[in-house]
Amino acid sequence: MHGNAKVLPWFLENVVGSNTDECIVSPHAAEGNLYPRALIDGKRVRMNRYACELRNGPAPYPGMYACHTCDVRQCVNPRHLYWGTHAQNMKDKAVAGSRQSGETHSGSKLTWAIVDEIRAKHEGGRSTRSLAFEYSIAISGAWKICNHKAWRHRETGGVT
Repeated sequence: MHGNAKVLPWFLENVVGSNTDECIVSPHAAEGNLYPRALIDGKRVRMNRYACELRNGPAPYPGMYACHTCDVRQCVNPRHLYWGTHAQNMKDKAVAGSRQSGETHSGSKLTWAIVDEIRAKHEGGRSTRSLAFEYSIAISGAWKICNHKAWRHRETGGVT
């Protein structure tokens, strides 16, 4: 990926050729704590991916992630970025405590207290179908909870 005159001057001034080991936090992140993006060769590109490619070359396989060693989403310091798989990225987030899961997930309908209640009712003989109906969740979701396939990060120390 080669940049052109449309690359943000900020990126060129502050990232390319930088020797710092500190985070280089982009002021260009969109609202909602999203990754900063830039227009490069007519495409909107995540600046962290661009920085990772500048230091490490193109992603070795399709679908690779530009993972952060610093866990700062807006950081575009090429020294803090490496190519990794989705699984590596999720494990890094879990270890760092930056992965949303369970009650901390913004889309969560449940709490640990409710999950414990669902599991107890299931162990007492209730079907996953009836529990799904009672708690307004999918039958597959109730099954995963009851069989410890979902909401298990408390049991695994945050790594699922």
